[in-house]
Amino acid sequence: MKRTMIFTILLMAIIFTSEAKEWPLEECVAYALEHNTGLKNSERVILQAKNDIIAAYGNFLPSVSVSGVKVLKESVSTMTLPGPGGTTMELEMDMLSNYQYSLSAQLPLFTGGARFYTLKSKLKEREIAREEYRKTRMHVIYSVSEAYYNVIYAGLMKDLAAETVKILEEQKEMAQIQYDNGEASNLELLQARVELNNARPDAMKAESGYKTAMMSLKNILGADEDFIFTVSHDFDVDEKSVFPGKEIIMDLALKNNPDIQILKKNRDILTYSKTMSKGQYLPSLILSGTYGQQKEEWEQDWDESYNITLALQWKLLDGLKRPAGIKNLTLQQDILADTYQDIIEKTGIDISMKIESIREASERLEAQKINLSLAEESLEMAKAGYQEGVVSLLELMQARIGYNNAKAGAIKARYDLNLSWLNLKKSAGILEQEEEL
Repeated sequence: MKRTMIFTILLMAIIFTSEAKEWPLEECVAYALEHNTGLKNSERVILQAKNDIIAAYGNFLPSVSVSGVKVLKESVSTMTLPGPGGTTMELEMDMLSNYQYSLSAQLPLFTGGARFYTLKSKLKEREIAREEYRKTRMHVIYSVSEAYYNVIYAGLMKDLAAETVKILEEQKEMAQIQYDNGEASNLELLQARVELNNARPDAMKAESGYKTAMMSLKNILGADEDFIFTVSHDFDVDEKSVFPGKEIIMDLALKNNPDIQILKKNRDILTYSKTMSKGQYLPSLILSGTYGQQKEEWEQDWDESYNITLALQWKLLDGLKRPAGIKNLTLQQDILADTYQDIIEKTGIDISMKIESIREASERLEAQKINLSLAEESLEMAKAGYQEGVVSLLELMQARIGYNNAKAGAIKARYDLNLSWLNLKKSAGILEQEEEL
């Protein structure tokens, strides 16, 4: 029975270990991109835009129709004609053949640029759909990356809080032994208990924060709550990255930021719409042709007929619809121009803020490294002094707490630096490489 229990425990441990696979950030991002519904819908919008382009190309082709008629019953008109010798005679006139069919085609030769600029507008709409797709991709990448960093940070803080509790428990036991032996005061024992009791709620909060961060990551990934995996154990901070200049990042944003690109393309579409509205003042030229055959009785031969026409249509007056429409399009262009200028200015300010965040986090990380080194040295000296009896237990506890606080500061600095780089890449529109669809 005992062997069976041991085997079961080992088997469960093996299964749990095999299931708890460590997923790097790239794998999490790939999983989220594959399962994100919004991204799939964005792909469908691109396909719709492609179909609209095909339809716009079709406007340059002629429209062709065919029709056929079989007369089932008709009234015949008669005409009275004078005959010889003062007589009259009636003549029946059948104006409609019993069997007939016709094939008609119509091709607009000139429409004031409507077909050409409609096609250009549809091409721009496809580009907008692609930018919306990129925007959705970057949002997914950003959300997954941010949640991933949150899990790493929460995990490190959880481990640090657990380590702090363990250290304080050991110190409390040491204080209790020394107090029982008369080597420590009641104040030192109470201080050890207070520090331990203060650390335990922080550890519970850190444990809960880690679970919450992991559930948030699963939610963003689209994974089940019971899905088991782990993340990296520390941040991958490239501390030697060249500090970016604002001009370089701004140039990247102007070329890659989806919001800026969408505004540019909407501005082009408005220009095309205004050109089409002005083209309504021009005449349209339409080439038409019809070919038909008809006969009165089925046994007879077919009689042919055809015609080719060139029609000129010129709408001289359409109320005030056309000038009012052009004025509205001009106003929309002004609105879009102001919006574009506003987003450029805000993007520049946002990039400056992101660069400042990177600078501050980088400098803080360097300062925290020095602080951690000093805290580690102070802790080693406190341990040695405590062994020699020249450092009190209270001073040793303070040194250990100072060391853990320095570790927490270094962890927070690495976390902030990663997020700052992530935010800067998002503002510049370079979180991912554009894919052809």
